[in-house]
Amino acid sequence: MNWIRTLPAACALLVTMTSAATRVEAAEPIRSGHDVDEICRFSAPISQDVGEDEARARRAYQLNRRRLAQEVMEITVPSMHLAIIGYDRVTGVLSVSGLRDKALFEGQHFLRFREGCVLHFDVSEERARDLIARSQLGSIGLRIGFLLGAHDDYDKPFCASEAATATESASAQVEAQVEAKTVLLADLLYAHLVESDGQALATYQSELGHQLHLRRVSQAVGAASRAVPRVEVTSLTWVVPAGQLDDSDTPHAYHSWWRGELEAAVYPCYLRGLGKNGRLQGAFVLRVASSQGGATPPEVMLDTLQVDEVTSCIVERVQAIAQPQNDTRRWTHFKATMLFKLN
Repeated sequence: MNWIRTLPAACALLVTMTSAATRVEAAEPIRSGHDVDEICRFSAPISQDVGEDEARARRAYQLNRRRLAQEVMEITVPSMHLAIIGYDRVTGVLSVSGLRDKALFEGQHFLRFREGCVLHFDVSEERARDLIARSQLGSIGLRIGFLLGAHDDYDKPFCASEAATATESASAQVEAQVEAKTVLLADLLYAHLVESDGQALATYQSELGHQLHLRRVSQAVGAASRAVPRVEVTSLTWVVPAGQLDDSDTPHAYHSWWRGELEAAVYPCYLRGLGKNGRLQGAFVLRVASSQGGATPPEVMLDTLQVDEVTSCIVERVQAIAQPQNDTRRWTHFKATMLFKLN
């Protein structure tokens, strides 16, 4: 999801989205808090859409949310908002205050990192003096890269709605006072002190950023772009007391509903597996009994992933899917074939 817009002068912040493997030089800026709101539309783990196209809407929601949860995003803070703490001659580190509930636009949208936000740049004393002088002249900024908070736990929302403090309300750059704020929850990857043309002068990388870089470089070997985790239900076979149910007797919408529910349920399990093995791919076949016949755990018929934590996660989450209350189809169980792949 990219935007081609420019920021108002009052905003004094540049927010961009990049590819997960490398920074896109022509990254598009977000113009207003409205675009942050668009991201936050996908904060909840499960879509609440209802209606005739519920299955299709929920599936589209999951596809958008999965992409956002794995995208690297950037925000560039200009010198006027850059707070250099100082230089330590003993450690050779220039410390810069990062962002903690920093107002992004008119005081209604904020960025919050899970970990502490002091950034340490390993530079010489001469370089530190130059950077401090440039900061005082307003000629450098701070470009920060981050992932949304759901990148390592897909069940977590990555936006929060909170009451604004009196200070935040008073400092909001709008005529009306701000009573509520939207907080974008994130994890820091890297930070660059940059010139006005975007050239990096000094770099800081968090441990998470280092791990992510190594994993994605490994994934990109021999590939033109980073592989994206995907879960696809390729086959659903329904069984009734008299035998297998013909597909023609099962409405397309019913298939779509179950495919969407299954894919949404097991996707977080796949992300956990990728955290242990960045190249994990495989097939999984489950035999799932109807909830109308009792709480029988799904039976694993094929598992080429071979990661115990992922297997148990899939079984638990599929078993937790609630069969539609108005389901009048008298099937006893179904067999689902799922592919977990990077492409």
